[in-house]
Amino acid sequence: MEIILMVVLLLLAVIVANTVNLVYPKIPLALYQIAAGMVLSFDSQFHHFVIHPEIFMLIIIAPLMFKDGKSTSLRALRTNLSTILSLSVGLSVVTVIIAGFFINWIWSAATLPIAFLLAAIITPTDAVAVSLITRNVEVPTDVHQALEHESLFNDAAGIVLFGIALSSITSGNFSVFTSILDFGKTFFGGIIIGFILGYLVTILRLNLTRTHTDISAIIVPVEIMTPLFVYWVAEEIGVSGILAVVAAGLVFAAFQTRLRLTSTKLQIVTTTTWAIISDILNGFVFVLLGATLPSVMSDRGAQDISILLIGGVIIYVLITLIRYVWFKFNLAPSVNSSNNHALNGAIGGVHGTIALAMAFSIPTGVNSTLTELRGQLIFVTATVILVSLLVATFVFPYIAPKKQDELSQQELSDIFRDLIYYAESQLRNSNPKSKEVDRVSGTIGSQTRSFTTQPDRKKYVKLIDQVHQVELDTLDQMEDNNEITHQERMISEKILRKSLDLFSNHGFVSTFNFLSRNLKRKFHFGRNRRRRIEERRQRVGQHNRIDRKKMLSIIIKTTEAVQDYLRTLNDKENAHEINFILEYYNQLLQRYQSNENLDDDLMSNLFIQAFQYEHSFVQQQLASGQISTNVANNLNEQISTDELVYMQSLN
Repeated sequence: MEIILMVVLLLLAVIVANTVNLVYPKIPLALYQIAAGMVLSFDSQFHHFVIHPEIFMLIIIAPLMFKDGKSTSLRALRTNLSTILSLSVGLSVVTVIIAGFFINWIWSAATLPIAFLLAAIITPTDAVAVSLITRNVEVPTDVHQALEHESLFNDAAGIVLFGIALSSITSGNFSVFTSILDFGKTFFGGIIIGFILGYLVTILRLNLTRTHTDISAIIVPVEIMTPLFVYWVAEEIGVSGILAVVAAGLVFAAFQTRLRLTSTKLQIVTTTTWAIISDILNGFVFVLLGATLPSVMSDRGAQDISILLIGGVIIYVLITLIRYVWFKFNLAPSVNSSNNHALNGAIGGVHGTIALAMAFSIPTGVNSTLTELRGQLIFVTATVILVSLLVATFVFPYIAPKKQDELSQQELSDIFRDLIYYAESQLRNSNPKSKEVDRVSGTIGSQTRSFTTQPDRKKYVKLIDQVHQVELDTLDQMEDNNEITHQERMISEKILRKSLDLFSNHGFVSTFNFLSRNLKRKFHFGRNRRRRIEERRQRVGQHNRIDRKKMLSIIIKTTEAVQDYLRTLNDKENAHEINFILEYYNQLLQRYQSNENLDDDLMSNLFIQAFQYEHSFVQQQLASGQISTNVANNLNEQISTDELVYMQSLN
């Protein structure tokens, strides 16, 4: 029970850190998460919180690596294969060798295997961390792609080297020849096993699609269990479970087109689930670092801490220098070897989740020296990670130009408004007038809130006054046609006006119009005066109220009149304000009209038509060069999300 409570607190700290980062995003999220963990460290339970290394690898690292693998573009992977191998294998091995001997030289307490172990831990880079840091600057495209692909495979290479170093420490024997053979076996064996198992799971997924059993309750658990299953099988065989998981993810990426031949709902649920899992696991590791770091520091004296801190900074400088030389001498073939590109590639080697996860995976009890140095190794790793984050945060704005937004929020809002206007117009022009068309059109109109939360005040107030006038004219017409009495007309006017005031809060103008209209009625000596006087006499002793059924019919008729009026305006400039008011009246009408009167199948087809028109609009804008590919993807993603929500509401 104590462990469960500690995990819950760690997850809560992740949520709090993510929330604070949304409020002030200039500071890297990882630093917020570490700070949140340090707050938890005031609870002494976290001072010696240790997760079993195998569980850490299985539960945290395997899912993260699988997600990275399945999100990788195979086309880009094939194009940059030589660079990927150079950075993820060549640079990793060279870094571990040089850094290992250097650590052993400056740190006498660390034996050579332990020095190599630490070097293997700090070698992997974190593409997620560097993406967050560089989201507001323009990193050269070739460097950015290289960093993304490097992190996918150098994580695996680092973990394999970590395993070899750990085996050497455990057995007490270290042989260069044996280590090379072990590296080849675990590295390539893991890739082969991963491809085989990934292919089998993919075939299972495709069979589920063919038999129409590809529902989220089945597919999502299958995908979540895949990295756990692949990792376990590979480790049991004796090859790298992490590389097997990466390979399985790449198989999923290769079959991505066929796997997407399923419902929009399932695609969104799967993508969202993996995004949530990835964010939580990444945050969990950094929060755990913050929670355990104070206990590591408290076990050492101030002098020891300062020495370890300086050592961590020196190690970071060394591995960053190695990276700079690697890029500068064109050992990464597809990356420009200029000073600027080399510096971007070196600083972009930010360390993060995988390095921390390996540090926490250092076992206790297998070697007395390793057990004694475990806390110091974690501290040095944390120092390297923090320094890499801070350097990248402060240096990138000086070596890379500030990223220019393709479109402002207002411009994006205007495009989305035109998109909705186009879809509604096409929907009404291609279908006969019906309640179903009105309902779907009104619902689609509410999509504008995705990008614009508030209507233009002046346009909105003007439309509200016009709408209220339509209500009053409708009541006049009903009274003149003897559909309602004068008393019913006056009570209805008050009810409608109060309802509209609560919705709009549009102020003085409508209030003045309301008072003016009632004064005119009070002193009016028109054609209906005698009839109204007679009605008043007949109503002596009656309560000043309307039968509920009659009131509902009045509201429905006035609401339909308002909707018809707003739809005749056909004004693209006021489309958002019109849709905003229409949404209110649609909701009002839905309260009083039963859905039994609507054809659900027709509404479903109309929704499909509307969303097809929206996607067509995006394609037209993209083809004509009015919007970029990124903007088109943004719009299509929003349309797909709305499609899921609205279609689900029909079920």
